[in-house]
Amino acid sequence: MRSVVDVGAGAGTWRDFLCPHVPAAEWTAIEVWEPYVDLYGLLERYDRVTVADARETALPPADLYIFGDVLEHMPAADAITLWDRARQVASWLVINLPVLRYEQGPLFGNPHEVHVHHWDLPSVLESFEGIVAYHGPMEDGSGSVVGAFIARGEVA
Repeated sequence: MRSVVDVGAGAGTWRDFLCPHVPAAEWTAIEVWEPYVDLYGLLERYDRVTVADARETALPPADLYIFGDVLEHMPAADAITLWDRARQVASWLVINLPVLRYEQGPLFGNPHEVHVHHWDLPSVLESFEGIVAYHGPMEDGSGSVVGAFIARGEVA
């Protein structure tokens, strides 16, 4: 893996988790909330940092796109459109987001942290093209509130 785009990088958790496994990858952060850049030291941890709303910026080609705790912070139609755009420039994509109702308002003064849309497992699987595997809560509602999904992009 040569390139990773972390959409909604926030604290950089995904980079911290995956970087040891792909040490040669070039990492790009797309972060909408500028104060997170300094708060979490994104300029020191990513090769490139773009402060922008991913819905309104050009998406660079990459081997992997990560949407870690970001798609629930926008209307469903926006999330699907952003996903479709990313699939056009990526080989693989990952989503993690709450798939059981999880209310959240602004955090740390960041209005972009509000959960705008509440996804469930069936709606994620129906809405986001290319998903090949996932892990989520058990059918009885036990387990994690968060679902994790991996998908193929359109770049070979």
